[in-house]
Amino acid sequence: MLSTVLSRGIGRRFSIYILLFSSIITLIITGIQLIYDYRRDIDIIKDRFQEIKIVYQDTLSTATWVHNENGLNLQLEGMMRLPTILYVQIDDELGEKITHRGTYREQRIMKSSFELSYLHRKKTIPLGNVTVLADMDFIYQRLIDKLVIILISQGVKTFFVSLFILLLFHLLIGRYLIKLATTAREISTGSFKCSLDIGHDDELSDLSNAFNNMTSKLGSNMALLEKEVTERRNAQRALEKYQNHLEEMVQEKTSDLIEANRALRQAKEAAEVANKAKSTFLASISHELRTPLNGILGFAQILKRDMSVDAKQQHGLNVIEQSGNHLLALIDDVLDLTRIESSKIELYKTNFHLPSLLNEVIEVIEVKTKGIDFYLKTTDKLPNGVYGDERRLQQVLLNLLGNAVKFTDHGSITLEVKSEKLKMNNSHSTFNFQFSIQDTGIGISPENLETIFKPFEQVGEQAQKAKGTGLGLAISKNLVELMGGRLRVSSQINVGTQFWFELTLPIVDCDVVKVSTKQLIIGVKSESPKILVVDDNLENLTIIIDLLAPLGFLVESANDGCEGLEKATNFLPDVIITDLIMPKMDGFELIRQLRQSAELKEKVIIVSSASVYDTDKKRSLDMGSNAFLPKPIQVEKLLEQLQHHLNLTWIYEDKEIEENDNTPMIFPPLVKLKEMYELSLSGDIFELEEYIDILAKSDANLKPFIAQVQVFLKKYQFDELSEWIEREMTNEK
Repeated sequence: MLSTVLSRGIGRRFSIYILLFSSIITLIITGIQLIYDYRRDIDIIKDRFQEIKIVYQDTLSTATWVHNENGLNLQLEGMMRLPTILYVQIDDELGEKITHRGTYREQRIMKSSFELSYLHRKKTIPLGNVTVLADMDFIYQRLIDKLVIILISQGVKTFFVSLFILLLFHLLIGRYLIKLATTAREISTGSFKCSLDIGHDDELSDLSNAFNNMTSKLGSNMALLEKEVTERRNAQRALEKYQNHLEEMVQEKTSDLIEANRALRQAKEAAEVANKAKSTFLASISHELRTPLNGILGFAQILKRDMSVDAKQQHGLNVIEQSGNHLLALIDDVLDLTRIESSKIELYKTNFHLPSLLNEVIEVIEVKTKGIDFYLKTTDKLPNGVYGDERRLQQVLLNLLGNAVKFTDHGSITLEVKSEKLKMNNSHSTFNFQFSIQDTGIGISPENLETIFKPFEQVGEQAQKAKGTGLGLAISKNLVELMGGRLRVSSQINVGTQFWFELTLPIVDCDVVKVSTKQLIIGVKSESPKILVVDDNLENLTIIIDLLAPLGFLVESANDGCEGLEKATNFLPDVIITDLIMPKMDGFELIRQLRQSAELKEKVIIVSSASVYDTDKKRSLDMGSNAFLPKPIQVEKLLEQLQHHLNLTWIYEDKEIEENDNTPMIFPPLVKLKEMYELSLSGDIFELEEYIDILAKSDANLKPFIAQVQVFLKKYQFDELSEWIEREMTNEK
């Protein structure tokens, strides 16, 4: 009988449903029980971690403070004797491992850590961290054993219960369903006079009566159905005729749509050709404008360095330089907008020194903020080196700060930079930076907040509109989004405006520090470096020669790549500064041949070009150049690259900056060190700068000490400064 039940389709399905339902209930109950057992075991391990922290934290802190390695080892061995403890490690505050016990592994473990600190002179000093790993294998094995036992017992129980229910189903329902199926097959052959007899009075009897009534009604309705079928066949023929007509109409409309798409494609191609022509035209115009601008700005910078220039002439040179830079900014804005519209703008990421970039932005903005207070706020531990597009980040900050200056007549402008560490990957940390520009200007009305980021849109009075092109905010918004952020704004009329954005940047080591524009470089403290300048434009050659020769560089020039390669072979310069677009041999070919030359392949190559194509910059760097400087060339950026690649020490107008000075360091008295220590803990950079200025004037022997303190302050390393001073105070005691 069991084989009969299982051979029928409904019997098989019923048995499967019973088994499936029972299995699901079994799995749910088993899962709940296993989860409860797992959480209970996890809580036991957590309690053990807490006990370890309570018992060992103070003793480990004391042993670490006094550098008692035997004490540390004894404590660790005691911890390893505890059940399930797999591995214990002690790290110092910098993350360096001090000692450990046990076997470290990454999987099937539970991890906990707690800090070590020591109260010294009423100050809690962090000493490091203790990491404890617990073995999870015993928990998993116990859960597996329990799971197997439960599944086996429940499976056997489910099987026999299912078997009993199947037999009961067949006796009460299944055999009558078979009769119902047999009668239904007879009706399907056209015999509507057959009937179904169950033989007893219950729900199945009601079913058989309803079935017999349905059979009789079905026979009487067959005639009506045949008539309706005939009518539907006639309607189907009419529908097919109409469908054929509709297909003809669709084909006609499709042909019209294809023609419209062809015209649209032709219009799109024409627009792309026009856009490409516009980009080519703008690039050509930019190149032609940058070449004379290089002469104007270059000689203006050179003349400003001439100490014989009086105040009136200096003012005129400043006007020339500012006007040239303004024209250059307009050219760059138009080109950037064109690249953005054509989706051709790209980021070129490099390692750069973030504090130096901020200082350079400050120097540019402070010149414009006459009568307005300007503040820079940063976090205590602002990272030095970051990886990103330095030029685009500086462009955004200058655009936003320039916009703040334009609409602020009095009060203050604040640039605030915050950083927060996100995660650590294989090579370097990643930080989230928030840049915020807050002013106390006229503000922006709510209706204008929706349009300020559109190209050529300007708000404010007519006099303020005349100061810009209306491209800065549009370009800044697109650049921030390209760098992975979003530019936001909030404003109140007659209260002020705030722009802010966030960027995620990796932290790297970067030793290229900007050359200060506040001290005039008058020479180089070393053997005169040799420079070869390759450019087909006489004015460009003259600018670099007139700039570098007075500083003590030995400068040679060449008019094209062929002459440059020949002179490089004979002159053997330390640095080669070359243009890209030249007759006979261009700069790309010159770089390629220099890198293939046994004598010249290690020489420093700096590309200086008026080309506005980012692809030219990338191509020159990929071919082996060390740096790319766009024209018009900036004196400070050129000197920065020379200082970085040749390890130069400059001679300044007022004093010499010696980077490798071997003068023994003399520290101030203990009282002065204590005062500086308190200031370093407060993080007040302005008070520290005033204090070291007083120290520098009081004793010339403190010069090496003052120079080292200035290095800490320049990098905003207040913690490192306080630790350095504290070590010296301890040594003196």
